[in-house]
Amino acid sequence: MQIDDPAVLAEVRAVFDRYESAIAGNDAGVLDDSFWADPRTVRFGTTEILYGIEAIRAFRASVARYAPRATRRVHITGFGRDFACTHLEYQRTDSGLIGRETKIMARLPGLGWKVVSAHVSLLAGSDPGRVAREPGPGAASRSEKERSMSGRIEARLKELGITLPAPAAPVANYIPFNRIGNLVVVSGQIPLRDGKIAYTGKLGAGVSVEQGQAAARLCFINLVAQVKAACEGDLDRVRRVVRLGGFIAAPGEFTQHAVVMNGASDLAVEVFGEAGRHARSTIGVPSLPGDAAVEVEGMFEMD
Repeated sequence: MQIDDPAVLAEVRAVFDRYESAIAGNDAGVLDDSFWADPRTVRFGTTEILYGIEAIRAFRASVARYAPRATRRVHITGFGRDFACTHLEYQRTDSGLIGRETKIMARLPGLGWKVVSAHVSLLAGSDPGRVAREPGPGAASRSEKERSMSGRIEARLKELGITLPAPAAPVANYIPFNRIGNLVVVSGQIPLRDGKIAYTGKLGAGVSVEQGQAAARLCFINLVAQVKAACEGDLDRVRRVVRLGGFIAAPGEFTQHAVVMNGASDLAVEVFGEAGRHARSTIGVPSLPGDAAVEVEGMFEMD
């Protein structure tokens, strides 16, 4: 058996690309045609378990659109002439969550390449459903100190009475965060609470410094929610808050921008301790999206 015959890989990649284009455009006809029309076909999704092509077709018919996603990596392996596996790592551009999708394809007589089994899942920081085995003598592992500190950031948030919201979806053509090596750059967050802007207006013109500080604090909470998504639910992976950038909506005569921004900076230290001490820039602007009073962006280092 030849592994990764170039001709096979090219054929399977073409089927894969056609499927991805159909996902982006919600072309149910192409998506259904990509699967083996047989009761033995299986598809496990992020929220559904489907056995048989009729269940899969019924699911497709119920979907108005699919969440937008950007490809991070594609890995395809071919086994002989008639069997292949495709693996996709992607990032949801609405929530920033990382997802993975595996499809098993077979070349069937008279039908060509068809998906006979598919599995889609998200790294959402949920219960992994497993308990790690204790390493044996001499095995590489985290130190006892590190192990005892697991979940410390979540515990600290609980102590502060903070419940992280779901990461806010982008409102324009950008992604909520971008990871480059060990750095995570988080797009600017406004003071959203329950989907609504909690602090609107301008500092020094109807919004007090204290309200501005509360707005900046709320912006930082929303930043942390994005960082949690970036580190797959484990905030203990954050090594340092590298930088914060603050934008304060205010008239020209307002001069207390730095005091307002302390609402975010103080909370960074409260949550992350010494690792929360960061570089910072704060500027005044005439207006912000949605008439938000404050916007805060951030850069974080993580494992």
